[in-house]
Amino acid sequence: MNDFHKKNSLKPGMLKEELRANLNIEPRFFSNLITSLKDVVIEKELVRLATFSVALSQVDETLKINIIGLLEKGGFQPPTKEELSQSLKLDMKHLLDILKLMVKEDNLVRINDSMYITSFTYRKMVENLKGFFSRKSEMTIAEFRDILNTTRKYALPFLEYLDSNKITLRVGDIRKFLLKG
Repeated sequence: MNDFHKKNSLKPGMLKEELRANLNIEPRFFSNLITSLKDVVIEKELVRLATFSVALSQVDETLKINIIGLLEKGGFQPPTKEELSQSLKLDMKHLLDILKLMVKEDNLVRINDSMYITSFTYRKMVENLKGFFSRKSEMTIAEFRDILNTTRKYALPFLEYLDSNKITLRVGDIRKFLLKG
């Protein structure tokens, strides 16, 4: 585990199954072994040393600020992870580690595999939806695109995210608002 944490300082832990496979231990025995260790913490599907916590370097802290800046500037037309990688001159693995951490910290919302927005932009989107649905009971993709002042290319993944998180409900070509309050 020490070696894993040294090589993956931005990851909160190692997948339990990955650790079990590396140790080549039978699943039943592994479960008993891992729960009996006092210096190991299990959090859902992750395992980490009790003494480990993600610690960002000053460079990574600056990267987080730059990522937020680029995504805020993009607003409802955010750069993809590929575009972020190019803009920041950052390899994809490192970028993904930072993006995952930022999602866990609630700085970002992962819309799909390649699109992220800031939590501020997400809250703005939900507020725009509340405003729209206070006047109408149904919304088309075109209306959603217009309230965000974006294009269909961005509106569709946003709506799919909202549908999958039960904020909107797709009924044919229209959306209904599920979020109360």
